[in-house]
Amino acid sequence: MKKIKEIFEKLNLKRTLLDLLSIAVVLGILFALIGLQKWAQGVDNNEIDFGKMGPVRIINMGSGKYLSANQSITSGTPTSQFSMDEIHNQVWQIEQQGEGWEIKIVNTNYCLEIDEASRSDGAIAQLWDCVGAPQQLWNIEKLDKGVYELHPSYNNKCLEIGDSSPDEGAAAQQWSCAEVMGQRWEIFSALY
Repeated sequence: MKKIKEIFEKLNLKRTLLDLLSIAVVLGILFALIGLQKWAQGVDNNEIDFGKMGPVRIINMGSGKYLSANQSITSGTPTSQFSMDEIHNQVWQIEQQGEGWEIKIVNTNYCLEIDEASRSDGAIAQLWDCVGAPQQLWNIEKLDKGVYELHPSYNNKCLEIGDSSPDEGAAAQQWSCAEVMGQRWEIFSALY
């Protein structure tokens, strides 16, 4: 009888330990899910910090081509679109500067800007030495998960590929926003 009592006590102790372990696992999963939900809500609420994304690629949703610049960059180098390649500069860094975002070719001091801070439709998007000028700051408006409109900070126009062209080398420019795919951009980490 004493033996049976000892066995029963050991079984209860093991059962209690297993119950505690099970509770700990369930709580761990619950906390992980809550953390994942908060992260997802942050993404859905436009709380993306492009600075934390590191280098990014910017793809035109109308053509599926990358916002690009030639390898030999100088102030005034126009931007355009090309399929992903090793010939063009296609990796960008987006950094917060006051109320706007600076978009520059990674590992350079050349910023995406609208030529001469023009307010005209068709003004070219080009690279220029980063000086923090209004034409070098952008408002990035989230439309959907990973899809954005890029607006020069000093006007409400949109960065687009002219005429929503699918052609290699088609120029990037600003135009009045028209809710067309040529004015939509996907931004994602270049590290993946």
